[in-house]
Amino acid sequence: MGKLATAISIVITCLFMIVLPIIVLVFVVPTMHKIVDLDFISRELFGLKIEEIVYLFCFLGIVLIVLQIASLMLEEREVPRIVLLIATKCIIVYLILWIFGLGDPLSLGSVKREITMSGIGISFSFDLQLVVILLLLGIILDMVYNVVRLIEEKGRETS
Repeated sequence: MGKLATAISIVITCLFMIVLPIIVLVFVVPTMHKIVDLDFISRELFGLKIEEIVYLFCFLGIVLIVLQIASLMLEEREVPRIVLLIATKCIIVYLILWIFGLGDPLSLGSVKREITMSGIGISFSFDLQLVVILLLLGIILDMVYNVVRLIEEKGRETS
């Protein structure tokens, strides 16, 4: 079941982290550029242009897929597989922090931004620290669970 779940995860990662951002970049962004300056807004919110955000997602998606394919090649309870799973979780943690922090992972989901365009200013703030902390706690508990299970099974093998 673990290998099937990993294979499904690879397909989902490919769709959401590579295919969907490229489709948005190719089809949606040119249409939206006619209405509003997306590069200005994305630079103000995330500190990056739209294309750079898509490239970041595609790069991290490729890294996640490579880590997941490598973990498929290993046995269920081997140390290298657990290391790959932890590396995958660390990248997911970074993505969560980056998305909820609007480009600032260290904000932990507490964001205050002000955008001024053509003399009109928009100021907003939101605090999603509880959501971010709960997500991080779940991921950290999953990592600890995998390590403890590995240590427990290695202890059974030696007994």
